[in-house]
Amino acid sequence: MVPVPVAAPASVRVADDMDWSVAHDLQIVHVGQSGTVLAGAGAHERILVPLTFADRGLVPGGLHVGHAREVAELRAALEDAAHRSRRIDLSAWSVDVTSTVDLRLRASAIAADAVGVLAAGLAAVRPVPGAPVMDPGPQRRLADALATAVVSGSDGSPVLADLVGAGPGSTPAGDDVTVGVLAGFDVADRAGLLDAVGRDGLTRLREAVLPASVRTTWVARHDLRAAAAGRFCERVHRLAEALADPVRARHVLVDAARWGATSGLDLTHGLRAAAHAARPISPELTRAA
Repeated sequence: MVPVPVAAPASVRVADDMDWSVAHDLQIVHVGQSGTVLAGAGAHERILVPLTFADRGLVPGGLHVGHAREVAELRAALEDAAHRSRRIDLSAWSVDVTSTVDLRLRASAIAADAVGVLAAGLAAVRPVPGAPVMDPGPQRRLADALATAVVSGSDGSPVLADLVGAGPGSTPAGDDVTVGVLAGFDVADRAGLLDAVGRDGLTRLREAVLPASVRTTWVARHDLRAAAAGRFCERVHRLAEALADPVRARHVLVDAARWGATSGLDLTHGLRAAAHAARPISPELTRAA
């Protein structure tokens, strides 16, 4: 069956690592309110192309459509194609891209009081109700262990073994924590807060994430590999920027609580752990925040 061409909306943003080689023949994996997961056949494995809508923001390797009317029309077309089990062709979009976005982090500052705000806010979050299998607490509690391993020059493999693929969610909590740790150390490195041992540990962690990622879901694997390559979704960019500003940290923590079932807070736990390990904050500051 020939893939159905989909007309490009007037406002299309694309991640700088988007793989256009698979755009001509994409399977619709999932159509949701905030985005759609597409997949194409790569040379060695399936390649995911996240197509996000409105305020969801751009995701590594993906496309973003922000205009509300265009989003409604596009979602209807995708739902119809999915219902008919049709594959789609987005190759024409490559010439209609409004802007290409570099998803490497730009944030390069960490303020102790901002990290304190995040730490205090996370400590105040009540446990997730329900069955233990839906509790991301065990994975969140491993964030500090992974961050400590990195600053001591280790790749954190024993901790990664307990994080990758573990916990609730389509992107399991342990994977979100790991992405957050990678983002936090990315900022710390840019801020000059990692010594040679810590930088070596960060390099080792990035390398260790690649083989470990085969143990998790396709979507989480995509996020982990992008993070190991230094690229993060725009939501993570907002989290990273909050490390420099305690006021922004308060606001972003509220927003993060709305990202997925637990993903936003899982990411924040990892980010906070890395920032804390790179630039320790005093218990007094954490309590005061």
